[in-house]
Amino acid sequence: MKEPRIGRLLAVILGLIAVVAPIAAATVTISPDTIQENTPITVSVKGLPDESTFMIRVEASIPLDSSGKYSLSTNNLQMPFALTGGQIDIRAENVKTANFSARMGGRAVTIFGDAEDGIVTINQPGDIPQGLITYITLEGSGAEGAGAVTSSMDLSGKKVGPTDADVTFTVNGFGSGNVNVKVYVDGSLVATVPASAPTPTTVPGGSSSGGETTTTPAADETLTVSSLNGQAV
Repeated sequence: MKEPRIGRLLAVILGLIAVVAPIAAATVTISPDTIQENTPITVSVKGLPDESTFMIRVEASIPLDSSGKYSLSTNNLQMPFALTGGQIDIRAENVKTANFSARMGGRAVTIFGDAEDGIVTINQPGDIPQGLITYITLEGSGAEGAGAVTSSMDLSGKKVGPTDADVTFTVNGFGSGNVNVKVYVDGSLVATVPASAPTPTTVPGGSSSGGETTTTPAADETLTVSSLNGQAV
């Protein structure tokens, strides 16, 4: 009669050990230390379990050109794992307008936003597939009297795929401004490349309301949303 009790006691003890045992944390590193236009950026991820919330944030200060326009683009983003329940969040300050566009595989999305108090926020939900995101671009007009636009692009979701992998991409359009890349896992900042003055290079030249949506065949789907309040979900 005592053996079953001992067995149950051992099961409880082992269960408690499993609960309190520390779980190995994911490690993330970003290179290079200095970000320049069109220079490949590598985010190396190790030990990241499935269902972890993973987010890359690209922050930038973007000088306006002579016509008061700005443009920032993240290009050739190679995602080695998928992000389910994902979302792209855009925020731009000191702006009059902000236009967001992205292409993932055969699907392209464009959203137009007008600023409120100099700020535009755009939120585009949806699963982010494993593979190539050709571009994520933010462009528009600066607010009157502004010398530069500050912006952030967040790409996030629940990770599904390889435990160890490299995310690679480039950024351009910030000219003589600066860029800061950060990575968050389960809401905690785990890696960052500080903003730094780049070497200038020449680069070739919410719920949507009242919007208009157009689509083309699934092989090359294009979604265009015109948002009056600068927000889209």
